[in-house]
Amino acid sequence: MKGYKAWILEKNYQYQQEEVITIIPEHLFNEFKNWRQFRSDQAEACGVIYGERRGNHFLVTGITLPMITDIRSRYACKRNVRGHQEVLDRLHKQSNGKIQYLGEWHSHPQKIALPSPTDLREWENSYEYLHKEQNMDKMLCIILGLEKDWVGVYIQGQLLPVHKVLILNN
Repeated sequence: MKGYKAWILEKNYQYQQEEVITIIPEHLFNEFKNWRQFRSDQAEACGVIYGERRGNHFLVTGITLPMITDIRSRYACKRNVRGHQEVLDRLHKQSNGKIQYLGEWHSHPQKIALPSPTDLREWENSYEYLHKEQNMDKMLCIILGLEKDWVGVYIQGQLLPVHKVLILNN
């Protein structure tokens, strides 16, 4: 039996946003465990989230893993665009456009992950570029913490945190 987790950004009437559901296979949560910074000598890890956009919703099918060309330290990770982009380009082509970029993930050496000012600035730049150049209106942002992750969705120019998590089994 495959397990899935769903993050739900519930409808927010103040900003007239619709509910956004993100479905992630459990095996990806297990993959994330490999990149949490439990030891003081572990550098931040980062990558891209990819999968399918289904209306307002995300179906995550995979992530890129840190690459040797990424610049990583205890408190920072700068993803090398070329290696990660090549993976996305190949998957996009093989799936006839079904698999797409959905967002970004990285780790923090914090018990409870929170976005830093750098994270907020980088995500805003990425969202603005994607919105302008590729007409994408939603982007997923994940930070792995030691005990609690931070998940947000950029939508309509605003980054909104996700608070509701469901575990689904099929």
